[in-house]
Amino acid sequence: MMHSHHKTIMTIVMTLLILMIDQSKASQPLSVEILDDAYLQHPQTDNLSSVVQTALPIADSVIIESDEPCAMAGDRLWLISTRHLATQACRANLDSVDFCVSQLDTCGNRTPQPFESFLSNLSADRTVVIHVHGNRLTEAEAKVRGRFVYRNVKSNAADIPMDFICFSWPAEQQGWLIRDGRTKAEITEAQSLYFATLMRELVKRESSIVVVAYSFGSRVVSGGLHCLAGGSLSGRRLPTEPIVGANIAVGMVAPAVQADWLGNDRRHAMATKNISELTILFNTRDAVLKRYWLVESGSRGPALGYAGPTRIAPGYNGMPVPLIKCDCARFLGLAHNEQEYYTDGCNAGRMMAALIRKNR
Repeated sequence: MMHSHHKTIMTIVMTLLILMIDQSKASQPLSVEILDDAYLQHPQTDNLSSVVQTALPIADSVIIESDEPCAMAGDRLWLISTRHLATQACRANLDSVDFCVSQLDTCGNRTPQPFESFLSNLSADRTVVIHVHGNRLTEAEAKVRGRFVYRNVKSNAADIPMDFICFSWPAEQQGWLIRDGRTKAEITEAQSLYFATLMRELVKRESSIVVVAYSFGSRVVSGGLHCLAGGSLSGRRLPTEPIVGANIAVGMVAPAVQADWLGNDRRHAMATKNISELTILFNTRDAVLKRYWLVESGSRGPALGYAGPTRIAPGYNGMPVPLIKCDCARFLGLAHNEQEYYTDGCNAGRMMAALIRKNR
């Protein structure tokens, strides 16, 4: 028994050391695949029998602030936070969600704004782009990460005015390893309901909307769009009429959500009723998401960010949702790191900018 215990500890240590090593990047061109109807009708299956049962957190990496300006001329950057709200879905006040809204200046400083004032200043000439971060980020780090994604997307869409929103949810580390992952999986239920409320207000104002999400942030987004269309999570629904056909473009980077949850009759099945286009960047060598099933009690299904899309339900009109998938394993190796999707050959910024262009 003691020998087995020591072996497990050594496995964890070795895996963490591997994750710290900079993986070599291949020079081959990136393979981007546009999925057709046949793929959607005959989903793939994935075998996880070889997964080593080592507990790793669904975690993000260290963030370094940039000296670059916060926003380009014509753009506005916002921080919308739900960190002060109830983290349990059963306690979420969905009749009146008290979003904490701040506008960011060129240095990243915050100026608080009433939520209604933020909504009233939205205009048809600026696309609303929302970034939803991953796990283990403080609010300050979420702001920095949002600015990083903004710069990378904007460099590929310089001519498109934006209201860029950093959606900040309570992702601070809570415990170690598997405990933290399971806690955040539970927290995303309430966050999805809050996100759905925000999306409802944006859709009502006929904004052009693009959502870019990473890791557990993708779970917040898919759950939120599911609730927007009338779905429920943890026994809760929005206290308003469902919205479908909202034409929201969605980009998911290393999504920490079960691979089949967007399929018919699955947990987030109704999300596709509001998705106009979907881009998924994943990594079939991701050492963290390979073990995603450890945070999802009662499930051994792979993560969407590890296996890639397996099942996608149709859109609101019954037609397949336009879907682009991209396996970035050759560039990322074992890494689970949002920045590397943007900087190390996978060209996430260019692909998200393409979503923005097509959704105008």
